Amino acid sequence: RYSSFLIAAVGCFSAQAQITLTATDNVPGVPPPVSSFTYTKAAFAAAPAGGPDQVFDYTTLVSTGTTTFEWVDPTVYSNSSVFTGAQMTSINGTDTVMYAVTDAGLERVGEFKRLIVFGQPVDLEIVHTDNMLELALPLMYNDQWSDAVIGTVTSGVDTGNRNGLIQGVADGFGELTLPGVTGALPVLRVFTNLQEIIQIPIGGSPTDVTHKRKQYDYYTPYLKMPILSVYSDSLISFVNVVDNGIRWMNTNPVGMEEMTSVPMEVGLAPNPASDNVVVNLDEATGTGATLFVSDATGRMVITER
Repeated sequence: RYSSFLIAAVGCFSAQAQITLTATDNVPGVPPPVSSFTYTKAAFAAAPAGGPDQVFDYTTLVSTGTTTFEWVDPTVYSNSSVFTGAQMTSINGTDTVMYAVTDAGLERVGEFKRLIVFGQPVDLEIVHTDNMLELALPLMYNDQWSDAVIGTVTSGVDTGNRNGLIQGVADGFGELTLPGVTGALPVLRVFTNLQEIIQIPIGGSPTDVTHKRKQYDYYTPYLKMPILSVYSDSLISFVNVVDNGIRWMNTNPVGMEEMTSVPMEVGLAPNPASDNVVVNLDEATGTGATLFVSDATGRMVITER
């Protein structure tokens, strides 16, 4: 069972406080430790209005499955040398995305994608001629950015181009509530809008594909990935692919898990907390207990009997 340790860990941030996203607090390390973030998925629903001091209520979400994002060293990809400057890699299903952290923020260096065209898999290596700024950092409410999308697309010996624009804005902050999580999380919401044309090279004749992605990401302090995302992603051409939905972490990477075979009451005080928190264990006589505390990357930071 999961308690509200995450709330206590970040409780010093009130719903009205400003949250500033940074590379240190909100992006996996460089190079990243092998970190997995499992999300629960739900059907798409439009994101609520932004603005200051909002209550973003997602407690009614119904699970339709799960998806996992894994962050690893770029060298796990067999042809990683084509992605010059890549420092970290995100793997999710058939997508492998290369990133770098710069003074501007989190930049996308390139990616590997697999599309199904007329029933056949088409593997694409996409290299950004000029890295795409996916998330400006540091970032706080009302900050915004835009960046050109310029790159090359390779499939076998055939090549095409990628051109477009990504725009982003931190459009809201406040409290986020989730299914199965006690209390509310302080969040900063970031909206990104990507519009581009990708030339998919097939048989030496590039075919233009319109790619549109609109996404709302909710970030909470110290977590290395968004706690919740509302996304709508489409590829429009001879083959139309639409992927939209909501994904969220309902068992937080920073948390306290009670592993016991006997009845036990667990309490936290104060909750929320600004600096220290007391964990109260009402245990069965003579059983004892071991407390494990991990950080957002899954690294164990405290083990105590």
